Amino acid sequence: MFRLFPYAVILQTTPIVAIAPLIILWLKNNTFAALVVCAWIVAFFPIGSNTTLGLNSVDRNLLNLFQLYKFLGCLQHYFSQLGWVY
Repeated sequence: MFRLFPYAVILQTTPIVAIAPLIILWLKNNTFAALVVCAWIVAFFPIGSNTTLGLNSVDRNLLNLFQLYKFLGCLQHYFSQLGWVY
């Protein structure tokens, strides 16, 4: 995701009005496809950057807790395979 940030900055700082004619020419006058590409440019990068920021700002203690729960789930699966019930 971090590799896309320079492209996201370029696409977000350039007005879509300037990019839209180039997209229409590139897609050979298919206006619906050009509309979809423009909507994707406008919507995807803010959503992707905010998702990345949110996932990176998770408290490290919560990550440790989730890893502990994952370990306990694996342990429970292991004991159930042995036939032990607790």
